[in-house]
Amino acid sequence: MGALRNALAVHIFGGGMGIGFSRHLNVVGDLETFDLGLKTVDLNFKDCKVRHQPDANWNTREFDGVDVVFGNPRCTGFSLFNANMGEGLHGPEAKQTLDIRQLVNVVKELRPKFAVIESVQEFTTVGRDLVKQITLTASSWGYRAAMLKHNAGTFGVPQNRKRVFLVLYKNHFDYSVPPPPSPEEWPTVHGALHDLWDDSYAKCHFADSTDDGDNDMHDLHNWTAPRKNKRSIDLFESMREGQSVDNVPVELLPMRYRYRRYMGLTNSFHGYTRLCAGRPSQIIYASSKYVHPKFHRIITVREAARLMTVPDTYTYVGKKLYAQVGNGVCPNVAEWVAGTLVDSAEGRCKPAPTDDLYHEYEYTDHVPKLEQRSAYQKRLGIFSCKSGRPRMA
Repeated sequence: MGALRNALAVHIFGGGMGIGFSRHLNVVGDLETFDLGLKTVDLNFKDCKVRHQPDANWNTREFDGVDVVFGNPRCTGFSLFNANMGEGLHGPEAKQTLDIRQLVNVVKELRPKFAVIESVQEFTTVGRDLVKQITLTASSWGYRAAMLKHNAGTFGVPQNRKRVFLVLYKNHFDYSVPPPPSPEEWPTVHGALHDLWDDSYAKCHFADSTDDGDNDMHDLHNWTAPRKNKRSIDLFESMREGQSVDNVPVELLPMRYRYRRYMGLTNSFHGYTRLCAGRPSQIIYASSKYVHPKFHRIITVREAARLMTVPDTYTYVGKKLYAQVGNGVCPNVAEWVAGTLVDSAEGRCKPAPTDDLYHEYEYTDHVPKLEQRSAYQKRLGIFSCKSGRPRMA
């Protein structure tokens, strides 16, 4: 069957998925329609040809012979905000799912051995018609499909982050995915950031914009965070670990949060949230809303990248750095998926469990039960983040 060598990225928005795939394969190109993360990919992947075409009119023949096409297109069509908004937003032909169709079109043109599409869990529910269309269309090109449902916490990521991968593979390959090893304990925020915990790391490069991606503070790349005024800092000081702006006195809230409070609406998704040291982080999204557990500031871009398991040697540059981090795929998870492709290509996989065109692997609960107190908290004798203010390590 032959080993896999080269892979082509499509819509990876800063390269997190590419980091994981590059641990098994040579990432030779990146095709993008948006400019988010272009400079970051170009800087970190030295031999990768970055091609930016807003109309997706790429010269794909430049990459003839690639073994794998992969990407994490925008999940706009399947987000919780759009889930009940009708087929116009998430149907197979909706504008919000255009990125996915562009990736599938690259698969049609290049016919790689494997293709991988990462998305949110709602891809399999809200987007089920699109998944069905992709599966049936790809079957006419000689592919079968598998859906891998997972939790990033299984792979050392300090987040309760559930995502899915749609894997297309050529009919002549055996492809099955055994359960990954389950960790004994949940990875925690403290575990990811413990070497940055002393007071020398309290300060960072505060910028009015996070468009400037690098600085030399502490010899760490991306040790930068957005500048906040005194009112925001007072707000941070009032928040216990694990709390959001929903838990603080209304008089401390900016007007945009007060309005939602008076209307009985939650601010917890868009508003500031204080991370809890002894527990996994909230899901890192494409925003700068996460407050450090110990210091009264937003976590830096580098700290956010740590919570995604992005190595410190990977530097983010350009605009919207938090978006590049949060829109990416955790490299540890991407490495696992790429490894399953290599195993299949080298004949180490068992046949799929069924002869159907499409089958699923459900591993979202393949993690320890998330108790009220983590093992880290129990060792230090601190209380639950939900029931009281923990003492800091």
